[in-house]
Amino acid sequence: MNHHRHQRMQIYSLLTLSMIVLARGRKILTEKPDFLNPCSITDRSFSSCFGKTVENIHTIWRNGVPGLKSVSSIDPMFVKRIGINQDLSNPISINLNLNNVTLSGLSDVKARESRFETKPLGVMVKMALTNLAVNGGYDISGHIFTLPVGGKGKATISVASAIARVGILFKLRENSGYTFTTVDDLRLDLQEVRGVYLNLDGADASQENAILNSYGDAIFEILRPTLNEVLSKLFKDRWTKIFNYVPADFVFSDLPPVKA
Repeated sequence: MNHHRHQRMQIYSLLTLSMIVLARGRKILTEKPDFLNPCSITDRSFSSCFGKTVENIHTIWRNGVPGLKSVSSIDPMFVKRIGINQDLSNPISINLNLNNVTLSGLSDVKARESRFETKPLGVMVKMALTNLAVNGGYDISGHIFTLPVGGKGKATISVASAIARVGILFKLRENSGYTFTTVDDLRLDLQEVRGVYLNLDGADASQENAILNSYGDAIFEILRPTLNEVLSKLFKDRWTKIFNYVPADFVFSDLPPVKA
């Protein structure tokens, strides 16, 4: 009786080990999804081809990547804290702390232009974004010329439209017989921002909103460098994990060989 029980335990242990190995093996995508079409980096159609790939990834994988639990959602994205501190001697000076922030609207992208570079190896994408929203708790202080600004509560910053210019640098590597385009660096820059609206929910919210939205574009320019930094880190996190999971020939059809 004990002998048979010991055999069953050995079988269960082997099955469990096999399942763990299989789960780890899924860190490489071995079957190309239908929405990924390899793009020739030398063909004139590269811009539209890779642009469609970017759009599909942002839409179809907006909630995460099947088989890759390490990739958080693309839309929405979550940030614990965003802090902006300025010199109080500036005519417009805003010190703003946002906490438990949700960034939404990043799945509905339209790629306007894509370009592949071989030296250094990388790609540039211009994406049109619409209906972006930043939501979270806020603590704001400062002034707009002679008007004081201050308060705490819940905040929403909405943007009707913007262009995100994303530059990605790659390094080629091989693993398990596959070539991968590992993300070495990623930078995002928000440009052509239109329709900025700030809505604060607090004790003096109506007065604060009126003041802030009178200078909405100027205030967003103050926020833009920090938002660029935050979005660059978030995009780099997602795209690094995706490109480490998806073999390069699922995305690019004629990359240069990996250097030994």
